[in-house]
Amino acid sequence: MPVEESKELGKAAIFHGVGKPFSFANFPIPRDDEGLLVKITMATICGSDIHRVRGFGKTAVPAIIGHESTGRVHSLPRDVQQDYAGNRIKVGDRIVYPYFKYCGRCHACLNREIMMVECENRLGLSGGISCEEPPHFNGAFAEYLYLRPGMAFFKVPDELSDEVVTPLNCALSAVYHGVVKLGGVRHGDSVVIQGAGALGVYAAALTKRMGASKVIVIDKIEERLKFIEQFGADRTVNLEEFTSTDSLVEAIFGLTEGKGADVAIEVSGSPKAFPDGVKMLRKGGRYLEMGSITQEARSQVDIFLIALRELHIVGNMNYDAWVIPKALEFLKQTQDTYPYGKIISHKYPLEQINEAFNVAMQGHCIRVALIP
Repeated sequence: MPVEESKELGKAAIFHGVGKPFSFANFPIPRDDEGLLVKITMATICGSDIHRVRGFGKTAVPAIIGHESTGRVHSLPRDVQQDYAGNRIKVGDRIVYPYFKYCGRCHACLNREIMMVECENRLGLSGGISCEEPPHFNGAFAEYLYLRPGMAFFKVPDELSDEVVTPLNCALSAVYHGVVKLGGVRHGDSVVIQGAGALGVYAAALTKRMGASKVIVIDKIEERLKFIEQFGADRTVNLEEFTSTDSLVEAIFGLTEGKGADVAIEVSGSPKAFPDGVKMLRKGGRYLEMGSITQEARSQVDIFLIALRELHIVGNMNYDAWVIPKALEFLKQTQDTYPYGKIISHKYPLEQINEAFNVAMQGHCIRVALIP
């Protein structure tokens, strides 16, 4: 059924391809009884948005990209009075939501032991759909976002600010799914986190909350390493201080009583981190690969070492909708322990999106926010 449009217009930043600046356009906002229209209050620039701007991955240009966001209900589907967790919902309430929808009917969806990112009919907003045709608002770098019928959404608790919630529907939720469901972190484990960006920050806080005895974070940007110390990192290691992988691995073994880490988590986005991280694990250790999510990511790994140490390696790229209410509760329980509001260090109006991307792409801050 075609989506109807109103006479009311909404502004959006338009991505035209690699090397081209964002432009701006006004589109009629969608109006129907099936989907949910979000009035965006804040969006953040994720690492995968930077990948798109640099040309990694397929993007249906012209497009409205962006997916980490939160906002208020502008219009609700017909007869909907509750969110997907059973909370009462009304126009004006703050919500957060996955930016994708699984079909629920293909092999991957029906066999839920398979990660449902492999859904054969998965609908993904943010760059996967051109903005030229209605409903236009397919990404978060705009005043509105149109959630298709059947896309989950959850009410945001009053005690959580937009600054705390905005990165939840990508960075935190992906980490939560990977660490809690797939990573096998147990009480007393030593954990090595490769990367001190947003995913690394959440991974440090979450693994520490799960009972990790020692959380070691590796990065090459000193500002990030200093920042992550506020989120449960017991030790930080600067890559720039090592001239070889062997010396780095030796240092990690020294920090883990000579045994190697129980768990290593790759969230740096560097394919080279994978073979390095595998060497840091103890016998029977577990490796969670989450950061290298572009099709161009390649690395060479010592397969014999994987067999010799009987290592467990698992990949994770996304999450299921049930993660969001769990992640909201995690933020509620730990917001007095960890300064989540500081993750966003820069804020720009939507009209300054080109400047915002320039800052984000320098890599020294964790998240840059856009406010429509």
